[in-house]
Amino acid sequence: MAFPWARRELLLRRTFRFELGDARRAGATLEVPVVLENVGAGHRVPAGFSQERETWVELRVTDGRGAVVYEVGALERPDADLGDKRFLRVTAVDALLDGAGRPLGLFGADVLDGPDVPSWSPDPRLGGTHFVGRGLVNLQNGFQRCVRCIGEIDSAGRCQPGLGQGRTRADRFADGAYDLDTGTCQSNLDGDASLFETYLPVGALDADRGIVKAPDAILDTRSAPPGVPLTYVYELSTAGRTPPFHVRARLLFRPFPPYLLRTFAAYEREQARARRRPSGPQVLDSMLDRDEPVELASTEVTVP
Repeated sequence: MAFPWARRELLLRRTFRFELGDARRAGATLEVPVVLENVGAGHRVPAGFSQERETWVELRVTDGRGAVVYEVGALERPDADLGDKRFLRVTAVDALLDGAGRPLGLFGADVLDGPDVPSWSPDPRLGGTHFVGRGLVNLQNGFQRCVRCIGEIDSAGRCQPGLGQGRTRADRFADGAYDLDTGTCQSNLDGDASLFETYLPVGALDADRGIVKAPDAILDTRSAPPGVPLTYVYELSTAGRTPPFHVRARLLFRPFPPYLLRTFAAYEREQARARRRPSGPQVLDSMLDRDEPVELASTEVTVP
């Protein structure tokens, strides 16, 4: 009888077609198309709790001397978070209350852009099948919160940092008013600009501001639909580099992002300390040991 994890990995590895397209040099630019297609499921992948399932591409490009030209999606250790964002602080205590006795900042995070922050055109969040740029490819969906801009609204209707803002992703925003009856976000921003991505299934706007609430909307366009090839073309500078260029790509999966497990484990420790968990914490840091990445596919190519 196969272990459940073995069956899981077998099914995962049959889910995708994953390959490098026609990688080529155009002057001092190396173009590397990464193609993935959901061929093993009749629904979008990741599925289930798709806002937390991580399915991402690790890409490493080296030159003829073995020096790294570009790398994205690599983990320093199995329990490291992906590099598209950096968590400065996540609130896991419920001691700070508003006037109505509601916890402020609980499960909120102060988040910065990381070195692997995506820069794709068009934005994969808007849908599409062909993207050009660089940064992390992660099929993980997301949680969104209705917000209003307290920074500066630019000519394109986007919220930009005002004076003293821009340190974190959320500091230019405040909570907007989400109408549960109509499903509309009452904001000084329009359309998708009025929705801000957060990273926990319930939480506050950031580590200090906002009450705990469920997301106002779900971002579900980054996951892979069945039978549709998705192509991400990396455009990388090779100026001053010596050919040939070796490209290695891996498609990886992880059930939960480590920041989620760490946050809930910290919260459960606090609840146990306050004697609210007679049988002990319900989430433990040791669960990270069972959250190791799984390689679904790998491929490589050399470009002269």
